[in-house]
Amino acid sequence: MRDRWYGDNHDLVKWGVLLKLANLYGASRVVQVAYYRPETIEIDGDRFPTPDAVMTHFSRSVIDIARLNVGDSPSVQINVVNSPLLSRAAYIREVQAALAKLLSLDSPCIIFLDPDTGLEPQDHPSLEHALESELAQIWKALRGKDVLVFYQHKPRIARTKDAWWKPKQRQFECALGLSMGAAKMARGEAATDIVFFFAQKSPATDPTKTAEKMCPECDHEFKGNGFDGIDAHWRAKHEHIMLYKEAWPLIKSGNYHRRELRQNRERSEAGEPKQRH
Repeated sequence: MRDRWYGDNHDLVKWGVLLKLANLYGASRVVQVAYYRPETIEIDGDRFPTPDAVMTHFSRSVIDIARLNVGDSPSVQINVVNSPLLSRAAYIREVQAALAKLLSLDSPCIIFLDPDTGLEPQDHPSLEHALESELAQIWKALRGKDVLVFYQHKPRIARTKDAWWKPKQRQFECALGLSMGAAKMARGEAATDIVFFFAQKSPATDPTKTAEKMCPECDHEFKGNGFDGIDAHWRAKHEHIMLYKEAWPLIKSGNYHRRELRQNRERSEAGEPKQRH
């Protein structure tokens, strides 16, 4: 998110959707993860941040949204995580730390990821995009009943005219390890080149002792403690899908997606029919 875009038609749709979702889900808080990139100016080849006085005078600051009068939802609080996006790894750690402090134990929260453009493309993602791995990390930090909302701008080269968002919606689902159709979409008439994907995390998808004892590829339940025995099981049953040495870090971190989800994502990106069972 850039300050220059604050208050445009996209924001009109964006915050209309977010406040309505907060109302529908009974959320007490909306946390905007702004993927913030500060405005700069260049003087004689040197770059400087735009002075705060200028940004404030022209009301071009993403954090101003925290002053929004939420009207019929007075109990909804808005927080903006506006740490500058300079290093991806450091940024996601800051987001995780902020969420740990902000998420309420009593009611659902809306966590809104707001990159400039949306999900990473197949080639050459930039700071304008959010990575699939980042979505998985943030999803893992959410508690049961929290709702993750994601901003997606229409790609410059869309494979379809009417439903350009569908491949991106499937990419969003795969990044979170969700089945096809699990994520929903919202949009508005004031800005037809953007959509918002959202999914509520249920307690059943939180990490539990049961989940930690099951193979993420075939749901085989291990008899020992946690993943005891998964190395032999994987090499015997699933080594042809992914080498154990590559799969284990993903399994351990909760970011492994079974083969069907990966294949459907690849088909979506290629514009091919998805596999159905």
